[in-house]
Amino acid sequence: LLTSFTPPIRYDYFYMVVLDSGAAKPSFMEMMEKPLLPFSWGSWGLTLGVTMIAAVVNSICDGDNENDYPYAPHDFVLRSMKSVYLAISSFLNGVPVTSDETVPAKIAAIGYNWFILVMLASYTANLASILVIPSPYSGITTVEEAIALNYKICSYSTAIPSLQQTFPDGVFVETDESTWARFMWSGVCDVSIIYDERIDTAWAGELKKNDCAAEAAGDLTAEEAQCTDERDDCKILKVSDNIMAFGSGFPVRKELMAGISWGMSIAESAGEWQLQRDRFSSEFKTGNCDAGGDDETASLPIDAFAGTVIQSAIIMGIAILLAAYEKFSGKRIESLVQRMFSVYSSVTWHMSDVWCTILLCGNYM
Repeated sequence: LLTSFTPPIRYDYFYMVVLDSGAAKPSFMEMMEKPLLPFSWGSWGLTLGVTMIAAVVNSICDGDNENDYPYAPHDFVLRSMKSVYLAISSFLNGVPVTSDETVPAKIAAIGYNWFILVMLASYTANLASILVIPSPYSGITTVEEAIALNYKICSYSTAIPSLQQTFPDGVFVETDESTWARFMWSGVCDVSIIYDERIDTAWAGELKKNDCAAEAAGDLTAEEAQCTDERDDCKILKVSDNIMAFGSGFPVRKELMAGISWGMSIAESAGEWQLQRDRFSSEFKTGNCDAGGDDETASLPIDAFAGTVIQSAIIMGIAILLAAYEKFSGKRIESLVQRMFSVYSSVTWHMSDVWCTILLCGNYM
């Protein structure tokens, strides 16, 4: 005969847990890429394009401004380089660095400054979220994915029959409330399906403490207990949604079922059950893995700025090399660049004369 049970006084909710292997250290390219992640490459292209247009517009509208362009009118290369520098500096500073003298230049500056305001606000907001938010767990999150990878799944003997009905292709390993965590650390199983209270117990460090005590007493070997410095049960991650729930009630005689069920319902509505739960709350261990997590999230780690520091160092290193060249060669970079473009222009004109001569000679032949 089947035994009668009272209405459930509590439910055990089962979740799949995995061992977090730890976030891999970012590569050099990943560190260099992080400061660029707030914008897509298309957005960066748009930013660069608008900045170049702003440089051209400013050089046209304020070309006679000797403060910004202390060069002769025919020094097109130097004037262009200076206008690009002013536009980029304005963007990076968030404020205009030009001394606009004409009305058209001031109107153009208002348009460019509005673009800077919107773009820098968007960049700052996105960059903060990228630097603060840790890399999310990217492993499996469902039982189906574990089965597809032929993972061994630990769970209780009472839960495995229900799991096999739902997931007939799964490879299940029988465990109990005290062994499932060390089974995961020893590799007996790859994932576990455990109810939430026992996950909290693991996070509270109770399971490791019990395993270490059993090893010290000689009840477990070192390999079985997995009582090592590397074992941190806070690395057990709850990755799935609720898989199933088991209700817990009391077995009672059939003729007492109605009266006891009614009494339990009255006690529940009067808050008696909650009062007793609170009274014995110290008997139920809760996880402390998230202690201090908010403070750590609010403080940016130093490696979050590694890419920015490296990029700034590269740019300043180039500046140092150019300064050293000027000092030891006695030549200014501006004159060198101007001379290079002059040579290029003369060569271009010479080639044009050659082609014109060839074409003309060809016409006369």
